[in-house]
Amino acid sequence: MLSRAMNYLKRKRSDKGVTTTGEPSQAIVPYIPQSEKEDSTVKKEGLFARAFRKIKRRILRVYQPKVPAICLCKTPANGTRTQARYEITPQHVEKESINHLLPRYYILNQFVDMRESRNFEFKTGGGAYPIHILPEHIRKYGSAFLNCDGGVLIAGILDNGLVKGIFCDRRMQDRIRSTVEREMSEFYPPVHKNLYSVYFIPIFDRRLGQYLVNIQVVEIVFKGGEPLALYECGRHMVYLKREGSVDGPLSPLRIKDIVLRKYRSVLAERREQNVTLLSP
Repeated sequence: MLSRAMNYLKRKRSDKGVTTTGEPSQAIVPYIPQSEKEDSTVKKEGLFARAFRKIKRRILRVYQPKVPAICLCKTPANGTRTQARYEITPQHVEKESINHLLPRYYILNQFVDMRESRNFEFKTGGGAYPIHILPEHIRKYGSAFLNCDGGVLIAGILDNGLVKGIFCDRRMQDRIRSTVEREMSEFYPPVHKNLYSVYFIPIFDRRLGQYLVNIQVVEIVFKGGEPLALYECGRHMVYLKREGSVDGPLSPLRIKDIVLRKYRSVLAERREQNVTLLSP
């Protein structure tokens, strides 16, 4: 009789949702096997979506290498990205400068060690050269050197390498600088100022034992441009520098072939970099 009464009281309390201590009873979560959970997941997202999610997780776990926390690429979207699997654009490596091959001063009526080549071009530069002829040479040789590995246009040296110099006082120096900047500003794609520079090198006269006044050699140094760029002057002409000569202006067909060749070479460099980064 007592047991029946106790059972009756327990059923009443369970119906009201309280325990013997007066606290709400905790809901009992039924145990669901893992197989039933997977079946429910398949029903919710579909068999194909679930298989794709598993394959994607496995590929990322196996093939994604551990890249050190260095900035491999920067884009306007991410600012300073700390990790990447490969470089989106080839990192521009500044080519070795040829300034160390140029002398600090020249000796009048002496031959220089350099010769006209792929990186050097000599011009006599007499008379009104800085005013009438220099602009044309900047367009021609500027495009040629930028599209290759860079070079120097030297005014004041004969074709055989004999040093003569040109008249170049302070006023003429300012005019030459402004001429170079004006012509380079018309290039396309735009040429940054760190890709070219102008130097006025003094000439020493051994007979007099002193440097000549207002007689100097003008060096206009061009660095190699961007790998994928093909620079044209303000008159839409493209040139290339060869050994001792200039090739151009190029025809549209030649320009197309050069652009495709540059693009293929950059793609090959990207593939080599990707293989290096992905290799264990």
